[in-house]
Amino acid sequence: MVTENSERDHIMSSLESVLSKTKWHSDHQQISENKKVSMMRRRTRLDRCIIRKPRIHSIERKVRMLKKLVPNCESMASVERLFKETTEYILALQTRVKLMQIAADVLSGSAESHHQ
Repeated sequence: MVTENSERDHIMSSLESVLSKTKWHSDHQQISENKKVSMMRRRTRLDRCIIRKPRIHSIERKVRMLKKLVPNCESMASVERLFKETTEYILALQTRVKLMQIAADVLSGSAESHHQ
C-alpha cells in the first residue's frame, strides 16, 4: 500500500511538472486543484471500500460455512438464531462425547475383568 501511494505521488508530481510548463495549466490551475481534491476523496472512498469488502465477504463466508456444519440450519435467515442453534449443537456434541467416554471406560473395565 505504501509503494502504491508513493507511486501515485510520483506520477502526480510528474504530471504537475509537465502541466506547469503549459499555458493550459496556468489558466485552469484552480479547476485542476478542485479535480485533484475530488480525485483524492474518491480514491479515499475506494480505498475504504476495498478494505471493508474482504472483511464482509470473510464474515459472510464463515456464516455460510457454519450453516453447513450445524444440522438443519442451511436455510436459516437469522444469524442470531444460527448462533443459538450452534451453541445448542456444541452442547449436544459435548454430551455425546462424555457418554461415549463413559461407555468406553465401562466396556474397557468389563473387558479387563473378564481377562483376569
